[in-house]
Amino acid sequence: MTDYIIEPFEIGRASFCSNLVMAPVAGTTAAPFRSLCRHFGAGLTVGELTSAAGIIYDADWQKNRRYLTVADDPSADCVQLFGADPKQMADAVRRLRQHPEYGKYALIDINMGCPVPKVMKTGAGAALMGKPVLAAEMVKRVVQAADGVPVTAKIRSGLDEAQINAPELARMLEAAGASAITVHARTAVQRYSGKADLDVIGRVRESIRIPLIGSGDLAVTADLARMKDAAGVDAFMIGRAAIGMPWIFSELRGQAVSEAKKGQALITLVNGMVQLLGERTALAELRTQLGAAVRGRKDASVCRQRLFGADSAAELMRQIEACFG
Repeated sequence: MTDYIIEPFEIGRASFCSNLVMAPVAGTTAAPFRSLCRHFGAGLTVGELTSAAGIIYDADWQKNRRYLTVADDPSADCVQLFGADPKQMADAVRRLRQHPEYGKYALIDINMGCPVPKVMKTGAGAALMGKPVLAAEMVKRVVQAADGVPVTAKIRSGLDEAQINAPELARMLEAAGASAITVHARTAVQRYSGKADLDVIGRVRESIRIPLIGSGDLAVTADLARMKDAAGVDAFMIGRAAIGMPWIFSELRGQAVSEAKKGQALITLVNGMVQLLGERTALAELRTQLGAAVRGRKDASVCRQRLFGADSAAELMRQIEACFG
């Protein structure tokens, strides 16, 4: 039933086993979580938003290690960068490409859709929606610096309802060398409120020939079908619905995931995050994901108390087993 919706797809020279994409989500999509999403059927995963300036000035790479560590399968992993200066973005990509591990990403994505004020006030993220010429120049320079690695861009509908320019901007980015475009069909002003505007995604589809990835309000298979039918997207980017639930990519295919397998996945996530960040930081960061993992359950409140009360990784894993065993 999902064959016409979920299928392999390509971006430039990169091929992916499915067109289900894990969105970049701050505090969630570190490498251990992305690896789990891939295990459950995501064809492509995108890392957390990473500063181009941070890459340039991080001499020993330690400040950005948590953002740049590649998932288990680099051929299905994408790094997402943000910045306001095309030259600086290109310099960051050149440095990244020279790193023996961090240079393995299959794709490089430019964030032009982040609505967070601290990002926009620097001229980056969704602020670039209001500067289409600069945005196109950024793509052009990053494509040159990427030396054959496909470059993509994630945009929004526009800055606000009076400035819906995604179709026009997408066309400019394609002309500048972008290999694919992702559209989150909300404005920067909306952030995550209201509903995604599928009409805007459809208009982008009509304006470009390169692959189009749709984003916004995707949680169940029916949502994918609705976006596919209305806008003709090539792939689907899953964001908030996947927080704490990497198994959503199996469920979108109609494949049930047992509680035991969910629990084992969360234990794998805990181990991976502790290895990446250290126990104290990992436990703090995992709270949001673990809270999301039990949402909708009859015993959600009890499980949250157990999970949030754990003061060590070992105790947290015991509580996960108790909730999901």
